[in-house]
Amino acid sequence: MPRKDSCELTPLRRRFAEEYVRDYHAVEAYVRAGFSPRAAIHNAHRLLKLGIVREEVKRLEADRLAEHGHIVNRNINELANIAYSSITDVIDLSSGSPELKKDADGRLIESVEETRNGLKVKMHSKLSAIDQLNKLSGAYSESVDITSGGQPIQPALTVVFEVVPMRQRRDTDAIAHNDTV
Repeated sequence: MPRKDSCELTPLRRRFAEEYVRDYHAVEAYVRAGFSPRAAIHNAHRLLKLGIVREEVKRLEADRLAEHGHIVNRNINELANIAYSSITDVIDLSSGSPELKKDADGRLIESVEETRNGLKVKMHSKLSAIDQLNKLSGAYSESVDITSGGQPIQPALTVVFEVVPMRQRRDTDAIAHNDTV
């Protein structure tokens, strides 16, 4: 079966782009789009590198921003609040024992649990929020150019293997171990 032109936006590629902009998980989007999960890890990222797919993703993002810009901006603000929050935003450390602030922003807290030693407060993951903000802002590079002056980098070492027939190998092994041949 002949391969599809890499410049063509096929229905499956379009579906992949639509699924990708839902959560920015390439492998999951690849499978949800209808591709085989067998080689999803390798092929999903290859598909993202195709110019036609990248353009479709950008178009879908622009459409989504135009349609839901206020929601996207609100989500970005929520992520920023989590990313740049501090435990002192929700816990008062000025008294002898840590206490939950009365005016604490509950959106920063993932869970609160009462233990025999007091309250256990778990905040949302700052690293996850920062990662999501970086993805949304396009801070991650899609590809890395590994060249030297525009030319491919040549390997520093070339390894050549010599195939030695089995009989000679036994003789060589015997000599290497000071055995008699």
